[in-house]
Amino acid sequence: MGWLASPVSLGVSGGGVDFILYTKTSGAPFLFPIEVHAQAGYLIIGLLVFRWLWGLLGSVYARFKTFLYPPVETVAYSQLLLKRRPGAYASHNPLGGWMVLLMLLSLSFQAVSGLFLSDDIFFQAPLYGVFGDGVGGQLRTLHQLNSDLLIILIGLHLAGLIAHRLLGEPLVAAMLVGTKRFRQQPVDARNEPYNAATLRLRAIGSFYCCWRRPMAVVLKHLFLLPRFLLTQLSTAKACIAHAASKKHQRDNRL
Repeated sequence: MGWLASPVSLGVSGGGVDFILYTKTSGAPFLFPIEVHAQAGYLIIGLLVFRWLWGLLGSVYARFKTFLYPPVETVAYSQLLLKRRPGAYASHNPLGGWMVLLMLLSLSFQAVSGLFLSDDIFFQAPLYGVFGDGVGGQLRTLHQLNSDLLIILIGLHLAGLIAHRLLGEPLVAAMLVGTKRFRQQPVDARNEPYNAATLRLRAIGSFYCCWRRPMAVVLKHLFLLPRFLLTQLSTAKACIAHAASKKHQRDNRL
């Protein structure tokens, strides 16, 4: 059942691209519509709630208590990694486990804080104004700062994937299919306490609770997205043409 964690990895990648396109481009919202940004946030919230639940109730190698190691073991693993002799882990290695936790915390704050924000033009999030303008302004600032942190974490995560690939451990394939192959006994080898049927029921229940509403919203907007983008493109062209016309008129007057 390890493959169930892969949607979160995909969501992290998609969320990172979304944050870069929206928060790090000039000319928003015309270059990247706020509606797409908002729906990406709802999608990531569904992924995150599932991953937090799966870290408590899921398969043994997906649980937080399996891959969050004390500082001493994390430092020892880091030293072995620098010597190119890291041990093999069926779950996340000590460094990878703490990186997963940091990314989950950063993504959770980014998604939840976005529920309280507005761009003051086209969009108001569902909880906008609940805590007043003062708190809302602080959340906006932290939302933007955390997007920088999130991009750094994603970059470190990708660098880690490349480093382990060079060491002969294809983590990307394991993320997609949910299984790893070993030439030796993994350091964290342990027995699965639940049978496959129990894990499937837990997964189905978690997906139903977390995804019923978010997926309906996302699918609806995916169907409407092409029409919306065409409308935005036409609006942007009209604005550019209007600005060019005004400039031409001023030049003629001069």
